[in-house]
Amino acid sequence: MSSDSRKRIDPGKTYRRQAGPYDVITNTPRYSFEVIAADDDARSRVSDKSQIMGVTGRHFFVWDITNNAHTPVFVTLTKDGEPFDPAG
Repeated sequence: MSSDSRKRIDPGKTYRRQAGPYDVITNTPRYSFEVIAADDDARSRVSDKSQIMGVTGRHFFVWDITNNAHTPVFVTLTKDGEPFDPAG
């Protein structure tokens, strides 16, 4: 796994970044993330407000992940189920 696909989000902070192009007709690629936290309570306090943005013919996916827990969490960004570094 690329270490660049894993991001630390401190308590009360948000990770927001454009993932890449997105096809609204085929709903691909599938962008997502996996949460690594100290416990289930911390994991459940991570909120996902990720969204598709853009104009007709030029859509893109944006991760918008907030850590509402009192401890840091790590997220592994994925594209089609594989670890993904949006910086390339």
